[in-house]
Amino acid sequence: MGLDAELIAIGRFARRLIPFLEYPADFYASVPETATIVNCFYTCLTSDASNSLAAAFGVSPLELHRHVLDSASADLTALAALWDPESVEAFCQLRGSGFQFYYLPHA
Repeated sequence: MGLDAELIAIGRFARRLIPFLEYPADFYASVPETATIVNCFYTCLTSDASNSLAAAFGVSPLELHRHVLDSASADLTALAALWDPESVEAFCQLRGSGFQFYYLPHA
C-alpha cells in the first residue's frame, strides 16, 4: 500500500505573508488581516517522501495522535533535502508568524 501525505498550515493572515502562501496575491485581495486561513503547504506523492516529511518532524506517518506538529522542533536540514530553498524559507516565515502545521497522511 502506498502512502502520500500533505503538510497543512493554519494561521492568521497577514499581507506580508502572501509570497509564502499557496495562492497568487489577487486571491487574497478580500481577505482581512488576522483572518484564519488554511494553506496546503506541501504535498508528498510517494511513500518515501511522506515518510521523510514525517521524520523531519519526529513523528511516524501513521502515528495519528501526533500529527499536530511541533514546528519549532522541525529538522530544517531534513526539510531542505525534500524542498527547494524557497519552500524552506516559506515554512520558516509561516512558523515564525505563529502558523500551526499538521501532517495529513493518505494511506
